[in-house]
Amino acid sequence: MRKTSPVEELRAGRSVVIYTVGDSMQPLLAERTTHVHLRPLDERGLKLLDIVLYVRDNGQTVLHRLVHMDDTHYYMRGDSTYGLESIRHDQAVGVAVRIYRKGEQIDVETDRRYQAYVSRRMRSYPIRYLAVRVKWKLQRMLKRPRTRK
Repeated sequence: MRKTSPVEELRAGRSVVIYTVGDSMQPLLAERTTHVHLRPLDERGLKLLDIVLYVRDNGQTVLHRLVHMDDTHYYMRGDSTYGLESIRHDQAVGVAVRIYRKGEQIDVETDRRYQAYVSRRMRSYPIRYLAVRVKWKLQRMLKRPRTRK
């Protein structure tokens, strides 16, 4: 029997549960210890702040949050990253419905703690972004060799 990928399963209309890999969605999704239950996209489509599985043009699959959308593109960002990634609508293949972490199940539609987390994370983005920019600038300044006069 041929083994299928999560993307193939979602495109065939079947739900999947995957492990998360990487740190771009921390602290919510911890690498290799968090599972995410994804449903295929359907007529309900996507809404802002959904966690979406999409396929980049190079074939890499990514699980990030939808932070903006227009008629042709979705704009995605990891919870702990600072750049936006623009994807075409057809690159999105699934949306998170449940998260399994630390022995608990989180329903992303109804769990109030999850919704409060998302709200806090989105509201704090400008402050976190400013803090990281200052940190980067200080690191560059400290690495620069000093010139003598």
